[in-house]
Formats: sequence, structure tokens, C-alpha cells
Amino acid sequence: MVYARNYMDTPLISEDALWVICIVIMWVRVFYFLRYNEFMGKFIGVVERLFSEVFLFFIFYILQLIFWALVANLCFRELADYNDPF
Repeated sequence: MVYARNYMDTPLISEDALWVICIVIMWVRVFYFLRYNEFMGKFIGVVERLFSEVFLFFIFYILQLIFWALVANLCFRELADYNDPF
């Protein structure tokens, strides 16, 4: 009982964290083994390529947002309505 209480009350190691780690490791293992399946292996390859394309899209989207925010700041800096905090 003392061991169980020390284990559960320790702030560095909690049972919830161990459950989460085990679940994540299980899903990583499942996706790793799906690569060896003929159909799912092709599907996983397509999804990997899709992730890279989506990642590039969001990178360019964020750069575009930053660019247009800078342009708006330069264009509307002199307007009183733009500089009004309320």
C-alpha cells in the first residue's frame, strides 16, 4: 500500500501519463505495421506525401498572412481610425 501511494502521489510520474505514453506507442506500432500491408502501405505513402503538401501550403499561407499584415500596417499607419485603440 505504501508503494502504491508513493507511486500515485509522485508528481513526476503519474498513472495518466503512463497510459497516454502506452496508447501513443500502440498507435505508432499499428501504423508502422500497416506499412507492410499491400493496400494500406500504398495508402500510408499517399498520406505521407499529402502531409508534406499540406505543410507547405500552411507555411506559404502563414507567410502570406504576415506579408499582408505588414502591408496593411504600412498603408494604414497614418489613419486615425486605424490607430484608435477602441
